[in-house]
Amino acid sequence: MDNLRKAISAIIIALVFISAAKANNNPTAPENAEKVVTVKNTCGNGIAIYAGPKEGIRDPKINTYGGMSTNKVYVYPNDVVCLMTADKKPIACTIVKTETTAVEINSSATLITGK
Repeated sequence: MDNLRKAISAIIIALVFISAAKANNNPTAPENAEKVVTVKNTCGNGIAIYAGPKEGIRDPKINTYGGMSTNKVYVYPNDVVCLMTADKKPIACTIVKTETTAVEINSSATLITGK
């Protein structure tokens, strides 16, 4: 009887450790996976945004967003999100980190910050 109790206790302990190991082994998105970043424009005017690799800033594909709006861009970690002039010159940029979920343009459209 005592051996049976020890065997059952050992099995229960093993099951607890196995379930705890599975709970801590949650798959996460790879650090270099494409991610969605929200662009919040707190300026009343329309803005031009470049979102992509740093190397692409020389010949940027610009998206224009209206004033007081919230939009989404698809970027990778270490990409940049830049506030641009009409003649495709950067005003301000922020680097997208793995934990970045949003960027915000200030009310005077002179600064962009990642959050």
